[in-house]
This record gives sequence, C-alpha cells and structure tokens, in this order.
Amino acid sequence: MAYPNYGPPGFGRGGYAPVGNYRYDPYQSSRGSRGRGRGGGRGWHTPVHHRNRPSLDEVNDEIDVPKPAPQPLRTIKVDDIQFSISPEGTTLTRITPLTEGAATPQKTEIAGIIFIGTMKGNHMYRQDKYAEIVAKKAQRPPPPPPKLKELCAKFNTTGSCRRDCRYTHDVNKLALCKTFLLTGHCNSRDCQLSHEPNPNRSPACQYFSRGRCTNPDCRYTHVNTDADANVCRDFALLGYCDSGASCIDRHIAECPDYANTGSCKRKECRLPHVDRAGQLRKIAGVSNVSSPPSIGSPTSNDGKSNKGDEDGNLDSDDSEEGDTGLPFRIASDPTPSSLSFPVSSLLKQQDDSQSSFSKQEDYIRL
Repeated sequence: MAYPNYGPPGFGRGGYAPVGNYRYDPYQSSRGSRGRGRGGGRGWHTPVHHRNRPSLDEVNDEIDVPKPAPQPLRTIKVDDIQFSISPEGTTLTRITPLTEGAATPQKTEIAGIIFIGTMKGNHMYRQDKYAEIVAKKAQRPPPPPPKLKELCAKFNTTGSCRRDCRYTHDVNKLALCKTFLLTGHCNSRDCQLSHEPNPNRSPACQYFSRGRCTNPDCRYTHVNTDADANVCRDFALLGYCDSGASCIDRHIAECPDYANTGSCKRKECRLPHVDRAGQLRKIAGVSNVSSPPSIGSPTSNDGKSNKGDEDGNLDSDDSEEGDTGLPFRIASDPTPSSLSFPVSSLLKQQDDSQSSFSKQEDYIRL
C-alpha cells in the first residue's frame, strides 16, 4: 500500500517526514511535541563540541615539560672589575659593588669590540647598542620643566589653567568671586573661584577708611592704610596676598605699575589706570602743601627773585630805586643817551599829579 503523503525517512529514528503543504511550527517544538517529523522527536541536544572539557592550556599545565637548565654566568674582568656578559654579548653588567674597586671605565675594547660605559657605571654597552639606546632617548619627549614656587596668575584669577603650567596651582589661594563680592551670592555652577571672603583675598573697604562703613556684614576688608601707599602687586595681579591685613600696601584692583611708577609697559594690561593727585605728587616728589607768595615778597609771579644779591648784576646804587619811584633802573653815571625818555618830563608829571591830589585834599578838608 502506498502512502502518497509521506516521503522517505527523515528526522527521528525510522520516522517519516511529512511532505506536501506541511509548515513548520516553532511553537510546537517548544511545547515538547512527541510526534515524529519536524518539530517532534527527541528535541534539541547540546553538540558534542560545545560540551565542557578541559582546555589545552590546562592539559599542557598537567604535562611536566622539562625546563632548560640555566646557563652558567659568563663573567669577565676589566681593570680588576668583574662584569657579567649578557647572552647576546651586547651588555656588561657590573658585579663588583660601585663602592669597591675602581670606577667603571668610560670606554674599553674587548676582543676588538668597543664597549661604552654609562654615567652611573652599572653597565657597559657595545658601541652599536649604546648608539641605539642614545637614539631612543633622543626620541622621548622632554621631561616637564620643574614647578616654580610663584602662584599662577591665570589659575588664581580664573580657577583653571593647563596642567603643564610651570607655576604653582594652589586651590587655597584663589581670588574672590566678583559676583559674590558685589551681591553676596553666586548662582553659577561652573564658578571655580573662592566664595570665602578674608583679608587675604578681599579688597580694602573704601568707606571704612573714611569712617563711613555701617554695614555689619561687609565683605570688604576693614583695615587702615595710608591713602598714598603703593598698590599691592600680588593682590592686583593674583587676587591674593599672603600678608593679608598686615600688608602695608593698598588692596585695590588697579594696575600696580601705573599707580606706583606712573607708567605701564604691559601692552595687554587689563587693570584700570587711575590718576590720583596724591599718587602723582608722590611720584613727582612734590610736597602736598605749598604756601602762596605773600604781597611785597621779593619773589615775582614767575618764581624769580628781584633781589640784587641773587641776580648779581645790580650795584649798590640800585637800592635807591624804590626812592625815586621810577619804573626803570638808572645807571650809576646817567647820561641823556642812557635814558629811554627825558626824566624832566616824568618828574613834571609826578609834580602835577601830587599838586592835583593836594588840591583835592584841601577841598575835602573844607
């Protein structure tokens, strides 16, 4: 009897796989169907090559492999100093302690091969090996320069700077946040500056120096400093001064070079340049108080003296110039040519003026 709906044996032991319009149902196999054909049978099995078995490394570890016997150390003496020779024959390592025997030679020749010693004296390399080591050291990046003890101006005023900066980055000496100084709070989450006012980083209170500060929570420093004192350079450039309240200079945000010397040579200076009369007088060396010339003093308006002793050009007859009442100087031997105009006419004018005044005086007396 023929079965047209079944083909030759397929999956399973002696089973027949259905043919025709049969469709594979994955859910049927997951439900554990025990029928024959696709999806039925004994289910999935772990392949043989996926089963747990010891790895090759574990197997090799269990096998006792004989280790090669250590080679005897080859040594050589150079100037009564014992060295060990590397298997390649390119390096000589000193066995004799450095504190004993002579110093390692800088250069030596062994069997026609030149060896060069290192600076410390621990090794001696073959000439080609030594040249290779020197070339590798030249390709290495240079070591970073040593740190300076001076504070970094950029880190102090901004709170950030490059890692390879030569100056010192001290988080305990940062400048005070300007927003916090003015308003008392700072809402910026990225602010890296300090928010703790103290005499080292807070500017001097100008109202306190005038006796007018009435704020009990003043964030500025209350310190008495001379008004003509120099501007503190550390505070102006770094925003921090180690002296604090004991500093004799003024803690203000001004250019110290311009305020102290009257000139600033920094082209990119961002600090304000302020002119103050007291500071300018101090730079010029002029006293603060100057008395005006009194009336009748020998000093004229232009600051020059009219005394004969100071000029040295007048003789003893010049002392009578005030008695004559003339607006010019008469020589010791006056001649008509030495006078710029007739004296008689001038004397006549003076007599007329005196007579007129006398008449007016008589009229007043009447």
